[in-house]
Amino acid sequence: MKKKLLYIEFLRAIAVLFVIFNHTGGDGFRLFLKYPAGSIQYWACLSVSIFCKFAVPVFFMISGALLLGKDEPLKVLWKKRIARMAIVLVTVSLMYYFAECLLIGPTPFESFLRRLYGSAVKTHLWFLYLYIAFLITLPFLRAMVQKMEVKHFYYLIGLAVLFAILSYIGLGTEWPEVYYKLKPAWVLSTIVLYPCVGYFLEQRVDERCYSVKQLMILWAANISTIAITGALIMRIGEGDDRYDIFGLINSICVFYTAKLLFTKWHPGKVAKWIINALGGSAFGVYLIHVGLLSGRMKQVVFDSMIEAGVNGMAACWAWCLVVYLICMMVVWLVRRLAFMRKYI
Repeated sequence: MKKKLLYIEFLRAIAVLFVIFNHTGGDGFRLFLKYPAGSIQYWACLSVSIFCKFAVPVFFMISGALLLGKDEPLKVLWKKRIARMAIVLVTVSLMYYFAECLLIGPTPFESFLRRLYGSAVKTHLWFLYLYIAFLITLPFLRAMVQKMEVKHFYYLIGLAVLFAILSYIGLGTEWPEVYYKLKPAWVLSTIVLYPCVGYFLEQRVDERCYSVKQLMILWAANISTIAITGALIMRIGEGDDRYDIFGLINSICVFYTAKLLFTKWHPGKVAKWIINALGGSAFGVYLIHVGLLSGRMKQVVFDSMIEAGVNGMAACWAWCLVVYLICMMVVWLVRRLAFMRKYI
């Protein structure tokens, strides 16, 4: 695998690990609420929770980096990409539906169809719906980004940061939020903004332009925005729309770090194999991980560590890693079936 693709696999592996953490609830993601506001433990845990929100945007940045530079007929797009993702969505939704019927009790199949169509059979599957929406818009995005100049990408990033600041002001002060009609929501949406920025960083920024100095500036900005986001949450309370106000800065920082790392580091065969294995299983891990985050698995790993006096955050990350590795092994076994490889 080429070096530039190796950093993509690394990003996938890291991102899905933080997706797992994002779903740990009060045992990890919201662990900060168990500590006094403003304490060191509170800030440490809250910072991790804010930082972890880079995960989903980075997946869309990866897709933009890999897909927006291509040109393919609509027939190929629908047959190769959209149909595949739709099959995965329906199949995994059915899997969770039958699991619920076995563990909780049977429910009408009509209920499953309504949930599949109107919301999601399992909450974390919302990502598949959004990803399908992204795939549907690919022809428009490709036509747009391939004609854009570098200055237009900087303008896009500047717009996103500007409206993030305005959102922060609206949430953190008595001043009202900017009138929503003024916000160019379509270009700042997840399925447009992040793929475009990913394409820009991969296809338009020369690898030689990546530098440690720029990386330090990015991390300084990222840490600053995490701090002010944390201050906002501590003052007005947590909410799903508050963790990732400055999500673009966070995501660019992680993406840039990974790409710069793999321009400086040339891993050996074993390291490459590990990174490829972790990244290659990321999609499958995302699909099935919620089934292992509770029940017996949690008792064996997380609860046992807590009873032994292990720090809550450390126990949570150990739990996440165990879930990741077990899911990875399951995905590896499933992929031994040739027809499954094209789906996960």
